[in-house]
Amino acid sequence: MLEPFEPFTATKEEMKQEAIERMQILGFSNRIIHIFENENYYFKSENGLLQRPTYEECKIAENHAKEFGYIVFHLLHSYSNIGETLECFTVSPYKEDWDFERALLRENIIMVYAYNYTKPEYSESGSIKIQKSISGYIRIA
Repeated sequence: MLEPFEPFTATKEEMKQEAIERMQILGFSNRIIHIFENENYYFKSENGLLQRPTYEECKIAENHAKEFGYIVFHLLHSYSNIGETLECFTVSPYKEDWDFERALLRENIIMVYAYNYTKPEYSESGSIKIQKSISGYIRIA
């Protein structure tokens, strides 16, 4: 029996370096990138401000990341017509997607997992449009 051939699967360290590159593209400060790189700590944006995520928010993000083999590098707490959501900015282990995802970032579009607090059954992965605001980000579409 043949073993699965996965030449494009990244290691956790490669995924972390990819997350740092994405943070640079998005314009995160050197201090925030340094904290992520050296302490494996990520922040959240809420109402355009950078904040510490709650324990519950980290648990939601880490459960999703663990299930799919992703790493989380930022959270965005937002409210829209679909309810209250927590968007998880992640890097997948699939290197073949990275160039495309970086190109989207340059247009302020990011692939996320969106946990829907209002209707958890509506939680899903997809893309959102973001905008820099004050010290963090806001979701605009």
